[in-house]
Amino acid sequence: MVTLVYLLSPEGADSLTEELDSLSTSAHKLFDGLHFADAAESWWDKVVELGPILTDGLFRHAMELYPSDKITEFKASVVNVTTTATTLHQVVLEAAEQHGIPLDTMKGELGDICNSMFEELKEQFPPPDEAPSHENRMVMISTALDRIEGGFLQFAINHGVSEEPLKSHSGSLKLHAQSIVVTIGDLVERHPDLAITLLVAAITMLLPELWLLRQVLRMFGFGPRGPIKGGVAAWLQRWLFGPAVPKGGWFATLQYLAMQAVKL
Repeated sequence: MVTLVYLLSPEGADSLTEELDSLSTSAHKLFDGLHFADAAESWWDKVVELGPILTDGLFRHAMELYPSDKITEFKASVVNVTTTATTLHQVVLEAAEQHGIPLDTMKGELGDICNSMFEELKEQFPPPDEAPSHENRMVMISTALDRIEGGFLQFAINHGVSEEPLKSHSGSLKLHAQSIVVTIGDLVERHPDLAITLLVAAITMLLPELWLLRQVLRMFGFGPRGPIKGGVAAWLQRWLFGPAVPKGGWFATLQYLAMQAVKL
């Protein structure tokens, strides 16, 4: 089996260049079907319909070129995050209904909490001038997820949600979210095509959950106008990709996807 250590080594980088090009080309072909000129609703219906096919194709080709347990673990983590986040979202919906609180009000309050936490994190972890090491990235991501979990739990408890089931779900979500982000960050320096392909595959798995997809795309800086200089998305991109954020290719595809998602 190909290990992550090998993929990150100079030997792995030198010997797998042609396979990376093949992976990128193949995956882009799979995404050709996303660019429809239909109205937003019918466009999105088609994208959701194609989602499982696109995801299977991306992961299958990635595994053919890189038969690593890490890719299998990555996919399992995305499944876990999607399922758990959907459960937590339902908990918030039920709490809003039970207490007669407008859902938009709760979402706005939670958004304010997250924005405040990210501003604190930006001060604690300034954007690096070069791609961060695995250890530094782990510290930043772990701290960020701990803050987000704490803020969400306090928010939910304040709105009448029971603490114990929340902790079980949020702990699982945090563990798998950290695995996803750190894996992408570790791969991006030597194998950017593989890293972005896995990111796209993960986002494709979120297509049926539009509310969650919007949040993920925004967090990674994909929106109507791209990342705002000095904003949370730009800061997170620097921690994942270093100062040289890739342009075109996958990023152009994800930007297009985000622009369509916000119209719905």
